[in-house]
Amino acid sequence: MLYERPHLASKVKQLSPLWQQLFFDGSDEDHQILERAARELLLDIDGNTGFDELYGDNPPKHFLTELMIALLPNLESFVAEIEYSIPDEDLATFYRFLDSRFKRLEPQNGGISGLPNIRALGFTKEGSWGFSLATPGIAVLLNAAPNLERLVFDGTHGVGGVYREWVENMDLMASGLRNLRVLSITNSVLGNNEEDFEFGQLRRIVQLCIRLEVFRFNSIGLFPNELDDGHLPPGRFVEALDSVKETLTGLDIDIGESCPPEPADDWMLTSQSMTSFERLESLRLDELSFCLHWVDVVTDRSPRSSTTCLTDILPETVRFLTVRLVHEGQAWNDLCHLAHLADKEFPRLESVIVEQNETWGGRTMKHAVREAFEQSRARLSFVDRGYYYGEETQFDDVYDYDR
Repeated sequence: MLYERPHLASKVKQLSPLWQQLFFDGSDEDHQILERAARELLLDIDGNTGFDELYGDNPPKHFLTELMIALLPNLESFVAEIEYSIPDEDLATFYRFLDSRFKRLEPQNGGISGLPNIRALGFTKEGSWGFSLATPGIAVLLNAAPNLERLVFDGTHGVGGVYREWVENMDLMASGLRNLRVLSITNSVLGNNEEDFEFGQLRRIVQLCIRLEVFRFNSIGLFPNELDDGHLPPGRFVEALDSVKETLTGLDIDIGESCPPEPADDWMLTSQSMTSFERLESLRLDELSFCLHWVDVVTDRSPRSSTTCLTDILPETVRFLTVRLVHEGQAWNDLCHLAHLADKEFPRLESVIVEQNETWGGRTMKHAVREAFEQSRARLSFVDRGYYYGEETQFDDVYDYDR
């Protein structure tokens, strides 16, 4: 057991979601050993370690995660699973024993938080359904990690109606967000309701990230029935980032074909959207975020002749640009137009990556774009989007936090 070998426990720097079978086989002996470890680590409330009758039908799993976190004093990064099937009234139990431990140890540690070495943290859905950002355990871990630099939410659907008042208590996360440099929200959805609730919660989270340098969002892998009011448009994401416009150097927004632009005219980024981001160097967008030719497709209008969709929204500071094409892409001519203007109007532009699914074709237009960029200093490359979006990439910010 690690708790009997503290010199080994002190060497562990990363922790993935646990397979409880590796640590607990259900035997009385295992039960007694783990209970003893929990008490020695102050993972108890009024003498109860919470190992029994906790977390629904699968008691040990989540408590084992708390136990492992407590056992590893030099932990720098980990990913925690949040189970969707747990009833709302039971969500408060998530990490409550760690929370109790942190509060009891803080006076002994001179006020130092419970996880001072954590630099990267991820929360992911367990199974195919998303989790709520209002899950209390999230705030518990963020409060204990004042030196956190990278945070990933993978598979969230924002905050459900049952937690509408939670937005007023969002400052509970402040301790873990004030030094954050990278915020990634992946495989997730944020609705565009009339009350602007999801927008408001995103904006407040960003406001708490006073040193944020990189923001990523992608909605690949939607959850059923989560978007009755449609998805939050790209322009609202940019608006929510207003408080970090002086620190942000990287922006990645990928809503793509999961939510078609409707109403299209209000969906796209505009020339005014990006002008205030004076330090932005890396920009990654799907074409449905900016390509006005899709307005013509969606509304059955006559195709417009203008090819300035991309150059109109591109900040002069951008050095690295990635454009994700969708099926029957409409942004090919806009890419050619960028190539012709790049050296003069975007002299800092070094690299343009075009992502597309190779099975969608477009060979003729790809050739035209290649020819256009032969006259530009900017390097052009194509990436097969079907390969790029592997399941393994969403936690790169957690496990490869030195990059």
